[in-house]
Amino acid sequence: MERIPISNSSSLAEAGYDATTQVLEVKFPNGSTYQFFQVPEDLAMGLLSPWVGAAGQYFEMNIRNAYPYEKL
Repeated sequence: MERIPISNSSSLAEAGYDATTQVLEVKFPNGSTYQFFQVPEDLAMGLLSPWVGAAGQYFEMNIRNAYPYEKL
């Protein structure tokens, strides 16, 4: 999955999304990478949008602990 840099966050490094499988992949600054499953496209696109004010806060409020995940 291709990930893009998240420049407006100190808590997220990169993220990518596969709409077919509804998998959101997030890489953190420490190098750990997680896949979040069954993430609706609108939420994933909200995280990846360049105009989201604070990507880390958006992630915490909308994705983390809301969807099943696994560490890669």
